[in-house]
Parts: sequence; structure tokens; C-alpha cells
Amino acid sequence: MRHPPCRAAARLRHINYSFLSGPQVTHHTGKVELFLHQLVGLSRDSMNPGTQAVIQSGFTIAAGGGLDYVITKRWAIRVFQADYVIGQLGPHYKSQNQFRFSAGICRRWSFANRGNQTASLSPKR
Repeated sequence: MRHPPCRAAARLRHINYSFLSGPQVTHHTGKVELFLHQLVGLSRDSMNPGTQAVIQSGFTIAAGGGLDYVITKRWAIRVFQADYVIGQLGPHYKSQNQFRFSAGICRRWSFANRGNQTASLSPKR
């Protein structure tokens, strides 16, 4: 007996959002900026295998850095960014350890008028 071909295609939709914040150290050399950061926050992972959605949220830490090429005061090209991400999603899941790589265009935000100010540890005279 011959069975008809399966017409149903399995659809799996997986989305991960990370809401991370933390300190960043930047070294400026002309139009090139090298940065390192340590980020802490929350991640939300959702998977929809068909009709039932599985959603997990948890604590996440990311450490890494990258390289920006400054075009203007407000725009830069992110040549690369690499992070090592550790997350604990839900009480019944093991830790997730993964690398994250990205590149793109950056809109640079400034909330203060910095001008030509530089930070210094030496006392003012």
C-alpha cells in the first residue's frame, strides 16, 4: 500500500530578545573606536512549534567588544561586535552559552554637550 505524500510542513518560529545594560570602555584613535563592554539584564525566548507557544524569560550576562568606524558625530559603521552570552532561561532549563556576532550601522546618541572635554585624574590648577 502506498501512502500519499505529507503536505503539512512543520513551521518553527524562534525569537530571542535581550534587554541588556552595562558599562562600556572605548578607545578612540582617529575615526576608529575600539570598545569593550560587560552587560547584564534579561532575555525572553519564545518558540512556536505549530499551535502551542513556549515562552521563557531569565537572567542574562554578556561580555565582549567590537570596532566602530565613525562617519559623522551621529553615525558610525559597526565593523564587528562579538559577545559571549550566558543565559538562564526558566527554572527547568540549563544555562545557555553562546557566541553572538553582529555588524551594521549605528546611530550615536548623546545626552550631554561634551564639546572638547576630556576626563582627567590629575587635579585642576
